[in-house]
Amino acid sequence: MPSSSRLDGRISRIVQSLTLARERLVTPEFGSIEQYLGQHTPAYDAALSDVQGGSYQPKRDASGWVDFCVRAHLDQARQRLPQIEEARARWSFLETLVEARSWPERFVVALEQSLIGGSDRRSYGEEADVSPATASADLRRLLDSGLVTQRGRGRNIRYHASDQLRDDRSGQIATEEAGQVAGSSSISTGNAR
Repeated sequence: MPSSSRLDGRISRIVQSLTLARERLVTPEFGSIEQYLGQHTPAYDAALSDVQGGSYQPKRDASGWVDFCVRAHLDQARQRLPQIEEARARWSFLETLVEARSWPERFVVALEQSLIGGSDRRSYGEEADVSPATASADLRRLLDSGLVTQRGRGRNIRYHASDQLRDDRSGQIATEEAGQVAGSSSISTGNAR
């Protein structure tokens, strides 16, 4: 069984998360600080112990613990920024691909799902807000285009990004990175003149 200070800390974090969620101040992916706590357990324990003073005393100043938690949320957000940028770039790539083929915008949803773990008729239909028949037709069209592959049978069919789609995405990433390197070297070349 966890110590009482650890239990108090868990309860406090639950209340903190509930408050943030109720006030709609943070989305779920930014609401948890568990990863940060796992990496900074001794500092967390020290902040919690300092606030508690060995026993529950409601008049004690909790600002040290609050400060720790705010820093944890900021650190978690900073760690998410590259993931958000990657998702933005992936979505932009897929929008361009879909637009070039004159497909409906909703195809971006199916392709995104196929790249990040796979899609199926139900999950695609729900997210794209289309009927099961439309979802099946869309996924069949993507399969026929060679951008997704089908795995499984019957109700267990899943659609995953094909090697072609993954290669095209990797090529786009390499092009972007080369552009960034060229841009930074032309900037430094311009400064050297």
